[in-house]
Amino acid sequence: MVAIAATPTNTPTPTPMPSCSNIFRIAQRLKGDDFEVRVRNNNVAPAYLSSAFLEWTIAQSGMKVDKFRFDSNTYWGGDDSSPPTGPISSWERLDGGGYSAWWEVDFKGAPSPLWGDYSVDLIFGFTDMSLTCPISGSVNQPQLPTSTPKPTKPPKPDNTPGPSPTPKPTKPPKPTNTPGASPTNTSKPPATNTPEVLPTFDFGDH
Repeated sequence: MVAIAATPTNTPTPTPMPSCSNIFRIAQRLKGDDFEVRVRNNNVAPAYLSSAFLEWTIAQSGMKVDKFRFDSNTYWGGDDSSPPTGPISSWERLDGGGYSAWWEVDFKGAPSPLWGDYSVDLIFGFTDMSLTCPISGSVNQPQLPTSTPKPTKPPKPDNTPGPSPTPKPTKPPKPTNTPGASPTNTSKPPATNTPEVLPTFDFGDH
C-alpha cells in the first residue's frame, strides 16, 4: 500500500505592522467657511481617528465651531464660541492601502471666504491603540481687503431749456409803389406821312 503524502497547508502571510511613517497629511485648506485637512493611510491595517484638538481665530463677532466631520461623516456637533476647541474624541475609521479622507471643521457665523489662523492636531491609532500617530495641519490666511466701490458718476444735467435767444430786429418793409400822376409827355408828336404840296407855275399859252 502506497502512502499518500498530506497536502501542505498554505502558511498565512503575516500582516505588516503599521507604521506612523505610512499615515500622513497630504493637503490642507480653507474652503468657504471650513478648515480642512486630508490624511492618507498607506498601511495595510485601517487606522482610527481617536481625537482632534483645534486652535482657531474668531474672525468676526458671533463666530462659532458648528461641527467636526471625517470622511463626510459628522461625528461631533458643537456650539463652541471660544477657542480652542477639544480635544474631541472619536473612533472614525480610515482604511489602509492608500485610502485618504478629509477631516473638516465647519463654522457658523464665519466670513466666507474664511481668514485667520487655524491649526489642528489629529491623533490616529490602530486596533489595539498600542501605536498612535499624531498628524498636524495649519493654515494662516490674512484678511482680504474689501473692495472699494467705484464712485458713481454725477447724473447728467437735465435738458432744461435756457433763455430764448433775442430775435434779430426785422427790417422795415420797403415802401409800396403807389401810382402817382402820369408824367406829361413833352416830346413832339410823331410826324405824319402827309404828302408835300408842290407849287404850281403857270407859264401861259404858248
